[in-house]
Amino acid sequence: MKNMKFTLIGGDLRNVKLAALLEERGNEVYTFGLEGGAGGKFFYRCNSMTEAFARGDIIIGPIPFSQDGIKLNAPLHQADVELQDILDNIPKGRLLIAGKVPADFARKLADKNVKVIDIMDRDDMAILNSIPTAEGAVQIAMEELPVTIHNCKVMVLGLGKVGLTLAVLLKNIGAKVLVVVRNSRDISRAAAFGLECATYEELPLIIGEYKLLYNTVPAMVLDKNVLQFVAKDALIIDLASKPGGVDFEYAQYKGIKTIHALSLPGKVAPVTTAMYMETVIYNIIKEEYKGGI
Repeated sequence: MKNMKFTLIGGDLRNVKLAALLEERGNEVYTFGLEGGAGGKFFYRCNSMTEAFARGDIIIGPIPFSQDGIKLNAPLHQADVELQDILDNIPKGRLLIAGKVPADFARKLADKNVKVIDIMDRDDMAILNSIPTAEGAVQIAMEELPVTIHNCKVMVLGLGKVGLTLAVLLKNIGAKVLVVVRNSRDISRAAAFGLECATYEELPLIIGEYKLLYNTVPAMVLDKNVLQFVAKDALIIDLASKPGGVDFEYAQYKGIKTIHALSLPGKVAPVTTAMYMETVIYNIIKEEYKGGI
């Protein structure tokens, strides 16, 4: 696909690389709020949001779209960009592709006839994104632990896309992995990948044996009732979106080290993640514009 007009607003190094990739494919690329990245031959930085919106047919936002529900996530921009300003200036009929868009903001855009597609709600993106997430999670453990991952007893809570990719990666580098699952489907999935599994009801009885614990469940699964059985020299890495699945206050009280590792793909592999984003964006365009833009 080429000869399309993209406007990218805000974001981190992922969006900088994405803009470069899109222009390399022969598209017109315009940006606003990406001052921290180098531009390319056709990579045009707009002086205002209004100009950026006027130039592009497809608008691409950051992942996540906002950190606080008030301002655009634009760490490479020197000034704050209010979501209300975006709402006031975005033209009707545009397509906005971004990640973790606040629900109330998405509804307001829909009222303005702006279609919002949350890239993080798509299976293709979630599966691809699980790869740098898992690698980043292992990297953190390697930096924090005084022992090797090989032969280490590791517990992974949850067997969704991230949990499965992480568990398989850990197993492949020699860790003794146990996945904690909730239903019979996940028990079967674990068996298919040669992973040992346990249920959440068993946690208090077995969790003390593990020195490295990963949570991927976006719900409170490691609460006070479970944390009281965790070894004090254990490391807990929570990969779930805010507020996470760990009672961080109680863990601190017990002296258990916890790390809430968010947005790992953009931190550990922005270039690869941008390539994934480009692939999924083209998938979206094919689905949305079957007759052409």
